[in-house]
Amino acid sequence: MSFFDITYGAGLEQFQTILVFLMLAPLIVVDFVLVYRPKFADNWWQVRPLRWAAYVTAACSLVFFGIGEPLEFIYFQS
Repeated sequence: MSFFDITYGAGLEQFQTILVFLMLAPLIVVDFVLVYRPKFADNWWQVRPLRWAAYVTAACSLVFFGIGEPLEFIYFQS
């Protein structure tokens, strides 16, 4: 059994499991920056091209990962 065989009972495929861990990494970094406010983050955020690159990356990831099979919301199931 390898690391990538682990689904933790969520029923995810291998690609989805890897994607979840890869998407959690930036979330943890952003949370750290928001809580501890390191100086390098303030300096980095003042550079306009880097700031806009972050905006575009966030928007593209919402569009790319937001498109998928429609799932029926659990409260609307009868």
